[in-house]
Amino acid sequence: MVAACTDLSQKLHRCIGLADACELLAATFCFPTPELANALVDGSYASDCTGCFADMGASRETLDSLASELEPFKEREVQELLDALKKGNSILYLAPGLDVPVWPYESPFHTMRLDPTAKPSLFRTQIALDIEALMRDAGVAYEYARTDPIDSIWNEFSYLSFLYGSLAQAIQENNTDQATEWQKHIDIFTQKHVANWFSDFMAASIEQATKHSYGIEYKTFARIGALLTQELLKNS
Repeated sequence: MVAACTDLSQKLHRCIGLADACELLAATFCFPTPELANALVDGSYASDCTGCFADMGASRETLDSLASELEPFKEREVQELLDALKKGNSILYLAPGLDVPVWPYESPFHTMRLDPTAKPSLFRTQIALDIEALMRDAGVAYEYARTDPIDSIWNEFSYLSFLYGSLAQAIQENNTDQATEWQKHIDIFTQKHVANWFSDFMAASIEQATKHSYGIEYKTFARIGALLTQELLKNS
């Protein structure tokens, strides 16, 4: 009985860690805000990040590595960092036209990976429609489908945060049926979408962040995203 309770507690903490980490990465890859820059400079981002991975059961070596990656941000000035993040985000992910170093939307990213000469679509793609259907099945209505592609890296992280948060609540309430249902939603989304591009997106971000005058901060963010992606794939 003690072992079963311990296992349940570990699973709950892991789900909470995954939910919080996905929420953190969603905010990280969205267009930068003053809140993000402030959190990076005052150290609260690093504290939240290592806390999330600790809840997931990460090793001390991994936690120390994350803290080391984020330590240099504390030496920056908030407005300078915010300006750099905005320029970097725009250069890497929002370049005008089709010459985008790293597409932050699953469908264009997947299309260009298969055929670099293709002209990708942003809205109402098969991938976007599938995500919309999966969200609807989970009781989530996406309000901005006409103005912001649903398959952005930040939207997908946000959705994963909702799923893991819902699973954590079901575990906390000892609702086995609900927990099984939320795990099913997690498994489907992870296998169809996370596995389709998260690792490659993070690898491409790391590669491209070293090639431009702005955007090196996203090398750190993508390394964190790569670690989180490994945990997401392990959990499904």
